[in-house]
Amino acid sequence: MEKQCSNGHINPSEAKFCRTCGEPFTESVASYTPDCFPTIHLIPASIKKIRFLKGGEIFSLFFSMIIIVGGLIGIGVFDFDFDDVENVLHDDLIGVVIFLSIIAVLLLFGITRGLKHLIDYCVFRHYAVYIEETKDEMARIAKDGKLGLFNQIKNKLLLTPRYKKIEKFDSKHYLIGKDRFLGLYSISRNKVIIPVICDMISPEKDGIIEVSIKGSIQHFDILGNRLH
Repeated sequence: MEKQCSNGHINPSEAKFCRTCGEPFTESVASYTPDCFPTIHLIPASIKKIRFLKGGEIFSLFFSMIIIVGGLIGIGVFDFDFDDVENVLHDDLIGVVIFLSIIAVLLLFGITRGLKHLIDYCVFRHYAVYIEETKDEMARIAKDGKLGLFNQIKNKLLLTPRYKKIEKFDSKHYLIGKDRFLGLYSISRNKVIIPVICDMISPEKDGIIEVSIKGSIQHFDILGNRLH
């Protein structure tokens, strides 16, 4: 069985250190996840009230169904008198076409939004065993002794639990870490702009972020591009 370090390098099962980057392998020890992060107030995600379907969307879907049912009654579909329906189609074909188009749009909207929220809910429940108790927009989640990041306003999972450290770096970034290595996540770009390979990351200055990688000073811009 092979071992993979946090940087993705493959090593033999007997390796004590990564033979590419030198990262040490440590034996995993089962523990109670909240004890791994004593400075974070974690609560079970199962008791956290999170509305994946907002009030406005519920009203929109409900109103759409009223329009659809009311329209069907209005054109006589529920009367089961196909002669009347044929007369309606003949007398007001354009109106019927417009109405059916509206029904199609509303149904498409309802199905797509419903599926999106269902997927978001399933993803959250799969990855979030614990969630940080905070009123901030961003909340850390945890599973199996590792941290992820969740946006409580958009109800969107930003980072799956794979990090040992997630801390606010500045108003635009989060510092993420595995073992002794650090990286940087951009809130606005919703992605990791500096991979978790750094020994040190300095605050942004004039759009430039200075980092240390294996003792070598390197520079990135705020978009994650390496500068030379």
